[in-house]
Amino acid sequence: MGASDLIPGVSGGTMALILGVYEELIAALRAFGRESFWQALSQGRLRAASAVINGALLLPLLLGIATAILALSRVLGWLLEHHHLEVYGFFFGLIFASVFMVGRKVRSWQAATITSFFLSAVLAYLVVGLRPTATPGSG
Repeated sequence: MGASDLIPGVSGGTMALILGVYEELIAALRAFGRESFWQALSQGRLRAASAVINGALLLPLLLGIATAILALSRVLGWLLEHHHLEVYGFFFGLIFASVFMVGRKVRSWQAATITSFFLSAVLAYLVVGLRPTATPGSG
């Protein structure tokens, strides 16, 4: 997830979805709003607080993301500079795969669902193709 966060336009959430931890991650992040978490934390019961937020998932995940960002930022920067098509192709493939994973979760493909899917795909394509009116360094 950390490596994907380094690529412009690619989300760590997409990687969480592909890796199958997205829903568990969202539940863990929501747990930060639970009163039981804040009570345990304010009482110094770190294990109890960690259990509420699924620290067994979040701690290794955050450490992995931080490690990937620190270890891969220069490598991915070089790859993007010298092999950008291959890097973007790889991450596009991951995003494309996530479309199928989300599609499998749709219980009922009705006309409105299909229409929304295609309109969103066309909108995403158009947005990606937009050219900025000014770019950094253009003065």
